[in-house]
Amino acid sequence: MRFLLSQLHFDSLIGMKSPKAVRTALKKLPKGSNAYDCAYREAMERIQGQVPSCRELAEQVLSWVICATRLLATSELRHALAVEVGEPELDEENLPEIEDIVSVCAGLVTVDKESDIVRLAHYTTQEYFERTWTSWFPNAQTDITSACVTYLSFDAFKTGICQTDEAFEERLRSNVLYDYTARNWGHHARTASTESERLVLNFLENEAKVSASVQAVMALRGYCSGYSQMVPNQVTGVHLAAYLGFRDAVMALLKKGYGPDVKDSNGSTPLSYAAESGHEAVVKLLFKKGANIDSEDSHGRTPLWLAAKSGHKGMVKLLLKNGAHIDSKDSYFGRVPLSWAAGMGHEAAVKLLLENGANIDSKDSLGRTPLSLAAESGHEGVVKLLLEKGAQIDSKDSNCGRVPLSWAAGEGHEAVVKLLLEKGADIDSKDSLERTPLTVAAFIGREAVVKLLLEKGASIDPKDSDGRTPLSHSILIGYDAVVKLLLEKGADIDSKDSYGRTALMWAAWMGHSTTVKLLLEKGANIDTKCSDGRTALRLAAEYEHEAVVKLLLEKGANIDSKDSDEGTPLLGTTYIRPLLAEYQLDSEGLWAVMVAKKYGFQEPIKVVLEKGTNVRLQRF
Repeated sequence: MRFLLSQLHFDSLIGMKSPKAVRTALKKLPKGSNAYDCAYREAMERIQGQVPSCRELAEQVLSWVICATRLLATSELRHALAVEVGEPELDEENLPEIEDIVSVCAGLVTVDKESDIVRLAHYTTQEYFERTWTSWFPNAQTDITSACVTYLSFDAFKTGICQTDEAFEERLRSNVLYDYTARNWGHHARTASTESERLVLNFLENEAKVSASVQAVMALRGYCSGYSQMVPNQVTGVHLAAYLGFRDAVMALLKKGYGPDVKDSNGSTPLSYAAESGHEAVVKLLFKKGANIDSEDSHGRTPLWLAAKSGHKGMVKLLLKNGAHIDSKDSYFGRVPLSWAAGMGHEAAVKLLLENGANIDSKDSLGRTPLSLAAESGHEGVVKLLLEKGAQIDSKDSNCGRVPLSWAAGEGHEAVVKLLLEKGADIDSKDSLERTPLTVAAFIGREAVVKLLLEKGASIDPKDSDGRTPLSHSILIGYDAVVKLLLEKGADIDSKDSYGRTALMWAAWMGHSTTVKLLLEKGANIDTKCSDGRTALRLAAEYEHEAVVKLLLEKGANIDSKDSDEGTPLLGTTYIRPLLAEYQLDSEGLWAVMVAKKYGFQEPIKVVLEKGTNVRLQRF
């Protein structure tokens, strides 16, 4: 900071003609809390004292740097400064050099060498211009709007949306300011003067250029192959103006013959665009012009549906007041506006919909209710509101048979779980796979929720349709904290599932050595066999979990244990065989070689012989 201030003071001395003039100027240098403001004001005065071309360039640069919604790269700023309003393309010869851009700004801007972005010299510079920019650059927003709309109107975009990802990406590379202008011109236009209205209307009347700009905003780059085509086409200026909330522009376009219910390629009308964005003035205008309040897009979404999903309480109220169908369902999920408002956590919209008669227990195509969706997302306020209004607390969905408590437990929403339990939710409700909320929470490793459920009296060893307990489920991913908690609360450590597998077997099979160690320390039976006679050691060897094999052997696992096919741990994969052979008995070595020869495995024979067993190959 001190260096910056010193530099600004030094710059202020440039041009002094005599030592006396310098001394006099030094005595007048500002000090104290106002030093920076004075230095910045003097810097601006020096800028205004430059020749007209330099002054104009500096004012343009500062206007963009101060008013842009994000920091601009040097290439973007150069394009912004090169735009000539009214011209159909960018003249490369009009691009200013970055050195000139910096030099005319009297030390107020700098270029970050690492990121190549242009920014103000210091945060105090930003603070100064946040307070004063309107006095220095009163026409900044209007000029930026004109530049943005001119850029969007270039002939390069008259072909409309690009038909391939490659063409779209090339468009963005060749027109480096396009991404910024497409996303932000509306922001600048909202505070611009009427001087840019003609440019804006000319742009909005060109459907191809409007659609091209929408593609730049909505296409999720790199999302998947063909991502650039996953955007609506045939977007008119009325759609875009409605989306941005430009009432006067919408009115002007309607007067030119555009219908209030014109649809884009997704079947969306201007009313849908305005409702989703919450622009009430535009919606009222469209109503006056006869717009269909319940128009559905290709996914069955109505303006009310979109407003509720976005949480615009005022818009929801306006649409309901004008007769919007309150329980219309979309065709994709089969969800009503209340379901989306609840799932997104828009409490005010939920309350308004309920007060106007929305079906509180409406089910979507998967049987999910608004309460289920709110519980899954952890929206405590919405859950509380729905319960107070009488929502069914244990309503099961049709896909998995899960209740709201199960969804909240699985997502780890402790506060919602607690609230549901206080309101009487069935703590041991089972879904279609016979999993309880505790089972689901244990499977996903939600330690806090597991603890809460146990404290509230949840059954600790309920078995699902495969006979697995919460302890067994917690081991699948290796949530040792949950495993330890369940064991401390008395979980049956040797409980077997439908296939005779214990928690130790699951841990060995998955290769979770720390969990295996924990289970053994807590007293798990090391040599228990599952239905086909395999032990934890056999499972670990079979799946090449060397650390687990070593641990089990050190803890005394029976290496001679045979499964129902007379197989032993030595029949594990090649990676584990050398480790097991160190512990193998001669008699078992003989048996292993017999089986190995029978199935054509040469490696076990080599290993056993190298370990010095008394095997006689002539016996084969």
